[in-house]
Amino acid sequence: MKFLLTLFAILLVAVVIANLAVTEPGYVLLSYGKSSIELPLIDFLVALLLLFFLSYLLIRFLLGLRRTPAGLKKLNANRKSTNSRKGLLQGLIEMAEGNWQKAEKHLVRSAGNSDLPVLSYLAAAHAAQRQENPDRRDDYLRMASQSDPKAEVAIGLAQAELQIRSKQFEEALATLQHLESQAPKHRFVKKLLARLHYEMKNWDALKTLIPDLRKQQTVTEKELLKFETATYAAQLRQTDSLKETESIWQSLSKDSRNQPQLAQHYFKALIRFGESEKAEQLLRKSLN
Repeated sequence: MKFLLTLFAILLVAVVIANLAVTEPGYVLLSYGKSSIELPLIDFLVALLLLFFLSYLLIRFLLGLRRTPAGLKKLNANRKSTNSRKGLLQGLIEMAEGNWQKAEKHLVRSAGNSDLPVLSYLAAAHAAQRQENPDRRDDYLRMASQSDPKAEVAIGLAQAELQIRSKQFEEALATLQHLESQAPKHRFVKKLLARLHYEMKNWDALKTLIPDLRKQQTVTEKELLKFETATYAAQLRQTDSLKETESIWQSLSKDSRNQPQLAQHYFKALIRFGESEKAEQLLRKSLN
């Protein structure tokens, strides 16, 4: 747009000069000391116009030189950012194909100039985990945390999930308890805690989570039923009285009471407290 305006201005001046040359022919006298030169008016105006135009080009050139370092710096940054995105994409492709070592290499390289290095480091942590290298995995998780402190919960969840997969249950519990203090209502924190307590057979802790899991629909019905079955089966094995046994049984959902494993533990508890006849009646009823 600026170029068109400049061109229009030059053409306008040229028309004015041409008009003066036809209607007002004259001369311009330039004198300096004892020297003087006389030029036709048209020649003087053309020379003046050329001088102005050359000055304009010189100024633009000098300004361009001044801006060149910044421009080159921006161009270089854009090139590095593009290469980083390509590296991240290549790393994810290698992960999908199961090439964990190559994936880790691409992902770590891509993190250096990435706009979101946390993604590269998290993916690299997964790649290291697949190679059964927890030390490198933890290094990448630390780098992810340093690159984006605001992503503490996301990084912590990834760390806990990887620790559970590595059977590092105590470390995972510490990670999740810290996350729970930071985000007490986070659904995925509760989901991982439930899975961890199930693996660790922490039945009392798992029992306290079941109402929230059901209310928030954090896990599938099948998984929720698995948690309930394991939790209440353990409690029925450890009851100290018939009253406690009945209280636990009545607190169960209908679907849970229909689970053969739970019913078996309930019948055994009844027999243990001298209610063999009742256990037999309930067993016959369930079989019919």
